[in-house]
Amino acid sequence: MNNQRLYFGYLFILFLSLDSCVKDLKTDIVVSEKPCFNCILNPDSLIIGKLSLSNSISENKVFMKINKAIIELIKDGQVVGIMQNTGDGVYSLNIKPNSGSFYEINIKTEGFSTLHASTTVPLKPSVSYQLDNQILHNPNTFSSYFSYRITKNINDRSGTNRYWHYRL
Repeated sequence: MNNQRLYFGYLFILFLSLDSCVKDLKTDIVVSEKPCFNCILNPDSLIIGKLSLSNSISENKVFMKINKAIIELIKDGQVVGIMQNTGDGVYSLNIKPNSGSFYEINIKTEGFSTLHASTTVPLKPSVSYQLDNQILHNPNTFSSYFSYRITKNINDRSGTNRYWHYRL
């Protein structure tokens, strides 16, 4: 019994000594600041993006927002509009992107070369569902309700699957 306590005591001390062996990784990476634009084109949302300067991962500083830029949005080869600065590096355009359309963006900022990006907004997948096994809960009461088993079919083009089903 005493030997067991001594054995576990040594294991515990060994565990603590190994657990405390932490070494900070020094990442002194020099990065020249460049504009960075983050924007997701989603057919059910207005177009909103954020423009800031890049930072080195070795520095712990706040991203510098860029509020003076000209951001031009092009849809299928036609200029749609200029995104408006709403403050704190946030730019918006009061339109929703169309599924299947090809979008380009040109960003002009003072002191930096023009940024250009392009993407095609994916088409919506075909979704169907079927409700089965209807079950009545709390029958003949004020709080009665039905529950179902749901079978879903998502017919999407081949590629990465980014669909999830959440339950509450």
